[in-house]
Amino acid sequence: MFGDGKLCTCKTISEEDLAAFIADCIYYEDKANKVLPIGGPLENGEMLFRLLGREPKFIKVPIQIMDAVIWVLEGLAKLFPGLEDAAEFGKIGRYHASESMHAAAGPGTGRSKVIGCSQRAARLHMQASRASSIAG
Repeated sequence: MFGDGKLCTCKTISEEDLAAFIADCIYYEDKANKVLPIGGPLENGEMLFRLLGREPKFIKVPIQIMDAVIWVLEGLAKLFPGLEDAAEFGKIGRYHASESMHAAAGPGTGRSKVIGCSQRAARLHMQASRASSIAG
């Protein structure tokens, strides 16, 4: 994670809730042509560790590291134009690592629990891990 983990937050939403939200936006006129907050809980990392039965371990990286990498890539791109895209991807990555992708003041949306989707994903991950260890 970058910084203390609070620099950028996201609000996940299950596929079922996203579909219902989109359908509601089409059906209800009061939701048309508006920016609406959507999403679920913010403590996703800890939840995923719990689902996998692991102790939460986060590596905290200062966001300035990305600034340094971008600076180096931009400098090298002057000598090697093929690195221009890498520098631009770095800028995009830095933006997404430092800017929250939800309306902080808005409530979350969701009828089903995001944890249910995460539990299914964790089960699939564990099944795939077991299958690869048996095959390998």
